[in-house]
Amino acid sequence: MYQGSLFGLAGIFPKEYTLALITGQALAGVFTAVVNIISLVDASREKTLLDHEDDNSGTEEEYEPIPNEDSRFYRIMHILKKTWPVFTAHFLCFTITYGIFPSLPSRVISVNYQSHSPLTGPLFIPVACFLIYAVAEVVSGVVSRWILLPRQNQGLSLLFLSISRIAFIPLFLYCNVQPRKHLPVKIYNDVAYIMLVLLFAFSHGYINTLCSMYTPKRVRARFSESAGVLAYFALMAGVTAGTVLSFGLIAIV
Repeated sequence: MYQGSLFGLAGIFPKEYTLALITGQALAGVFTAVVNIISLVDASREKTLLDHEDDNSGTEEEYEPIPNEDSRFYRIMHILKKTWPVFTAHFLCFTITYGIFPSLPSRVISVNYQSHSPLTGPLFIPVACFLIYAVAEVVSGVVSRWILLPRQNQGLSLLFLSISRIAFIPLFLYCNVQPRKHLPVKIYNDVAYIMLVLLFAFSHGYINTLCSMYTPKRVRARFSESAGVLAYFALMAGVTAGTVLSFGLIAIV
């Protein structure tokens, strides 16, 4: 309810307010990832010191009259008629993202795991997965401030862009996800995995930002708040559908 109210209120104002809201959420993700990495490094150092002590070893559009405008149902139908491509793109964006992340990327093991390096061992997932994902999402929000492609009136293009992210599903399935029982590993490269996470996170953040900004602006100003709330509903519906999808993807691996 709190998040829905925030997106609804932001929808009344210019696009920059929605952008600021999304960027702030992404920055919170970066902060969480950095704190996680710092805690792991500190824990590793503390363990090394303890081991050393134990064994001494060193290791807007024209007005259109709406029938029954006071009816909530007709109002919602009018908003959906104007925004359905963006609404659907928003839903699919989160369905694909939460279907994959974090269940699959967080299970990937570095191909150089046996080198005993911290970056390929305990820090691999916090850095290569969570930190890179959070940073790429922040960058996508900044980029969308200057580059708005597809445009606000190109809802079908935005929908196509969101649908194209389905390609990430087989790509992550063929990464070095462990444990696995059915599919073989075909992307056996840490750099390829990191680039995949980077593109995946950037595309999610970019499409999410455009959808959140465009939905309230494709209707009359008096419907902007309701459109913003519907955009958040699409987001949460996508999260729910993606969570269910993730169980199936894990079973496929």
